[in-house]
Amino acid sequence: MMRPLLVAASLLLAIPAIASEIYTWKDKNGQVQYSDTPPPGVDARPIKAQPSSLGVGNETKALQEKERSFDERQKARNEAAKKSADETAVTAAEKQRCDDMRTRLQNFQIGGRIAKIQDGERVIIGDEERQAETEKLKAAIAKDCR
Repeated sequence: MMRPLLVAASLLLAIPAIASEIYTWKDKNGQVQYSDTPPPGVDARPIKAQPSSLGVGNETKALQEKERSFDERQKARNEAAKKSADETAVTAAEKQRCDDMRTRLQNFQIGGRIAKIQDGERVIIGDEERQAETEKLKAAIAKDCR
């Protein structure tokens, strides 16, 4: 029972694809008839068949357009996320650098002995060098850190 219905449905769906032109006319009983070949002696008018009665071609184009649009949006999101991650990394590095300079400045301002390694030897920094280094750190912090 189901098989004949499927065959009939598939034939009906294939008609627009197979027939190049469809004609319509009224028979002797006044009923409207359709066929790809009109009977002789009847005033039959051609009907233009739709390119795709199911819209399959249009749906395919629409799906392709949606997919392309989705791919473009996804690419833009990925680029924005990468740019944001890069900016975050740069900001974190700048913050760490400023924190290190502030800590170093505090160590110079506290007083006491400060040593540095020079030529593999430990050398104590004098007051003049401490003052110069303090001024240099203050200028760098004022310029680069907020």
